[in-house]
Amino acid sequence: MKTMTVQENLIQRLKKIDQNRNVLFTAIDTLKTEQEIKEFYKAYVGFLRDDTTDPKVKDDPAGVADQNIGYVLGYYNGDTAIRWLNALPGTYHPVFGDVPIN
Repeated sequence: MKTMTVQENLIQRLKKIDQNRNVLFTAIDTLKTEQEIKEFYKAYVGFLRDDTTDPKVKDDPAGVADQNIGYVLGYYNGDTAIRWLNALPGTYHPVFGDVPIN
């Protein structure tokens, strides 16, 4: 039996909020503090690394996380995007860069 890490617990808690929704959207809607966002990022990178067979994701889970988070932030208002971009300076929108969009 696999022991759950703190990161897995965070991902699982967020998935339980809405099982039919991508965990990334739930995290952006739910997590508000810089510490929460950074904890999610660490958990999300681990989730991507451990939960895929895609060699591109396995080779650079942090890069994929940065792009995924940046892309999804494009759907959010400026305040939310700025909060996440400030907490995760390596994150960027794959088309628009690190400029928050509404």
